[in-house]
Amino acid sequence: MSRVARPAAPRQPDTNLADDEPAGFKHTLTSVAEAGAHKPAGVPASVFDAGRMARPKRDWTPLTPTVVAIKKGVPLPPRIRGLGDRYGILLGRMEPADCVELTERHAKSMTHRARVLGIPVTTRKLDNGAVGLWRLAPGAGDAS
Repeated sequence: MSRVARPAAPRQPDTNLADDEPAGFKHTLTSVAEAGAHKPAGVPASVFDAGRMARPKRDWTPLTPTVVAIKKGVPLPPRIRGLGDRYGILLGRMEPADCVELTERHAKSMTHRARVLGIPVTTRKLDNGAVGLWRLAPGAGDAS
């Protein structure tokens, strides 16, 4: 006999009731609105609304072309593309054929920085698990 064809078992009253609950008492969920309670004015409805309320308002002033000042004869400063980061400083101190041992993550980051700066480098896995990064001579490419 399948479950669908089987008659439902008669419902028994809940025997696990507290002493002060009447027999047949049924727990129900009631929403705040159904209970007649309301949040005080100014209280956010959710944590997302609270975050929105705490965030400072942005100044969305529209751009008016007739009000923006145009300056003439202002010199263009040079683009700052130096060796200002840790990988760039290390690459700047290295000479062709110099090698440094790095973790794989640092080797990838330093290889990317070297490409941005136009410095030829190559990497190899070392026996100790580290990665060796060599600076190559300009125009040498990746020495296999």
